[in-house]
Amino acid sequence: MNAYPTCMHRGPLLPNGRRACTHPQLATPEGVDLATCDECRATGLFCNQPPRDLSPQIMRNKRPHLLSRVWNLSKSLKSFVDDGFTTVDRAHYERRLQICHTCPQRWNDDCKLCGCRLSLKARGRAFSCPLGKWLAVVRSDP
Repeated sequence: MNAYPTCMHRGPLLPNGRRACTHPQLATPEGVDLATCDECRATGLFCNQPPRDLSPQIMRNKRPHLLSRVWNLSKSLKSFVDDGFTTVDRAHYERRLQICHTCPQRWNDDCKLCGCRLSLKARGRAFSCPLGKWLAVVRSDP
């Protein structure tokens, strides 16, 4: 049964129990699980919309300049401090890294767009991918 019949990217059930996803920002050969579909649906970015045009993004062959990396790091650290140094759970962390693993902007453990270390950036709840492939987890205040 298709849990999200309105998702224009949700494909057929694969032999491993996952669903094919035709969205170019998430497509993986092993498919996606319901948790990933829930994350996409919650953000509203992928479910009923065609893929975002990523052509304005500069495809870099190397890491950003040192000053850009320092600036990106300071912005990320500010959001991490503002969020109370909160990290995501293990499953969420691994989903983020899985998305990064298939990204052409990955270079070893670094992002070629922002220069961040992916194994660290994927851990913080307030951090997000510069391409929008995974977003910051919104804190629900009581």
